Amino acid sequence: PRATLGLVSAGRALALLRGRDYLLPDDVRDVAVDVMAHRLMLTFDALADGIDPEQVVKQILHAVPPPLVVWNQGR
Repeated sequence: PRATLGLVSAGRALALLRGRDYLLPDDVRDVAVDVMAHRLMLTFDALADGIDPEQVVKQILHAVPPPLVVWNQGR
């Protein structure tokens, strides 16, 4: 849960810096590598192959589509 809370907090901070008081999937994606990469424990095989945690997070972000933002029109 702490990683998720950190991801949301960092995303909200980025949204605020971008002039918004609400969070979008793009905000979360833009902070995900910085928030999540240091939390990964890679296997020896992955380290021997030169894979770093940042690459893993980027591959996950590339593989998982962001949620679709649908704006409610006056409801």
